[in-house]
Amino acid sequence: MTRPDQSPPPRKKVLLIGVDQGNRGAGGTVRTMAIKSVLDDRYDVTLALIRPSHVDVDHRFEPLLRVFYNIRRFLSLTPPYMPQRKDREKIDKLLSQNDYFAVVVRYLATYYAIGAPNPRNLVIDLDDEPMSHYRSSSNPENPSIPHQRAVDRVVGMIRDRLHDAGQMAHSFWLSNTRDLEKVPGAICVPNLSLQAGRLPDRAPEQDSFLFVGSMRYHPNIRGLETYRDRIFPILKSRGYTPRLRVVGEHLAGMGADPSFAACNITFEGYVDDLQAAYRTAMAAISPVEHGGGTSIKVIECMTLGIPIVASEFSLRGYAEAISSAI
Repeated sequence: MTRPDQSPPPRKKVLLIGVDQGNRGAGGTVRTMAIKSVLDDRYDVTLALIRPSHVDVDHRFEPLLRVFYNIRRFLSLTPPYMPQRKDREKIDKLLSQNDYFAVVVRYLATYYAIGAPNPRNLVIDLDDEPMSHYRSSSNPENPSIPHQRAVDRVVGMIRDRLHDAGQMAHSFWLSNTRDLEKVPGAICVPNLSLQAGRLPDRAPEQDSFLFVGSMRYHPNIRGLETYRDRIFPILKSRGYTPRLRVVGEHLAGMGADPSFAACNITFEGYVDDLQAAYRTAMAAISPVEHGGGTSIKVIECMTLGIPIVASEFSLRGYAEAISSAI
């Protein structure tokens, strides 16, 4: 115990490195800030964020961009994103101080993007990577993985990189307890602990569902395509054709795409009052099957008391929060 005339010992320093992708990947930023809030209780935390560059394309050409990213990833030519020069210089300067008790890096891809540093106490928050690749590659019926050989090659590459990083990393963090067996010695750091709430004056419209998310974020696009190509046809075959409203930024041409219109999907873009959109929805959906970070859709629905029909992947890291809410 510290005597009244003595100051408490200085707290150990921790460097937390994450990625700020703005509205294209806000979930990753949310998880980074959640980790920071946990570390703040015990350590003096310095936060450094990478801001990668993105390419905006018309909806019709978005599949070509996917092919480009998959080829680049398959050949392992470059990391998924490169930090801007000023961000890289800032991180290099921080790492050169070499007086941190630990360096926590959000995502394995970020670790390679900043040059694979080797501090004395390295923690890599794998979140759901590469667990999403393991799950996808084990399901040959998943149409989002059209080239199984390529996926197997990517998964093998990730395993090798994981092994290489494991030679240096002090520990790995994961967001989902089910994935612990895939990385021996890893620690589960779940997403935010949430309290279920209730949105007042709800007036849900019959057969009206809601999807909230930016269509400039690839996992959201694929999730919406999953609903269009796999889920809606099943509902229609059973005589049920609900309306799905998509709220958030969308790529040019998506609103006029007849394949979406044929499935009763309407794009409303930005709205002034998001709670009003939730208030009139019977439920929200999140058929997202890959991505990273904290699922903001789940946070919003749990805090507002809105029913949500979600993929297992969307609910990763929320097991304890969902159990307590139920």
